Amino acid sequence: MFEKNVIVKEKYSSRIFLNLEDMKMDKSEFPQRIMAAKLANDLNASKTLQLIDDQTKHIGEILRSAADEIGTDRLVSCILENDPVWAINALKYLPNLGKHRDALVAMSQKLMPDTADAIQPETVNGVPPSVQYVELYLISGAAFECHFTMFWQSAPDVNQPWAGDPTQKGWIWSDKLSISINRSYTYDCAHFQIPNCPLAVGDRVWLNVSIVCGNWYSVTQVPFIYAQNGQTGRVNTWGASVDPKFGYNA
Repeated sequence: MFEKNVIVKEKYSSRIFLNLEDMKMDKSEFPQRIMAAKLANDLNASKTLQLIDDQTKHIGEILRSAADEIGTDRLVSCILENDPVWAINALKYLPNLGKHRDALVAMSQKLMPDTADAIQPETVNGVPPSVQYVELYLISGAAFECHFTMFWQSAPDVNQPWAGDPTQKGWIWSDKLSISINRSYTYDCAHFQIPNCPLAVGDRVWLNVSIVCGNWYSVTQVPFIYAQNGQTGRVNTWGASVDPKFGYNA
């Protein structure tokens, strides 16, 4: 398909949000934890503040503590005035959101990039390759471990699996990739289909990569078209954990 790796320049950063669940964070290094500590202090949420200061505690524990300490109504109000990242994790970790769910879903969608704005790769006639399988491969120089899932458009402006499962609880992820052990995994695109998230031939698909102890990257700049043709679309990745690169494979 290509004679060499095609590195596509991005029009915007493909980073979606910090994968806080995997992180052991220090407040001096991550602005979100600094922001959360300030809010907890302002709200006199002393128990939650202790969790924020503890590097071993992840976002789920912190959010549940805040809900218990100040109440779900006040917590959601704070989330809606701050970072959409928190809305994503509130949907994932907080039970019984009731009337607040729709507002959190709407806020979380702000983090979904508009694939129509992504720079198109240099493919034949500007059309992404048609594939049945997707593969992520850590080439030499990939200084990180990661997992990946697949995102797709099931209709114009309908991004899956966000639309069908905004809580992320049903999303299907790959096993962990590592340059020293399992540097590649390949899956049928249908492997990532879940209830309420239809996938059809002709849908535009792309990988979403989660760097262990790092960020999530929506690789919209390396898209494919889903087809039942037996072909594999391989995405190469390399670079540092804070600045991974992605490109088509030959």
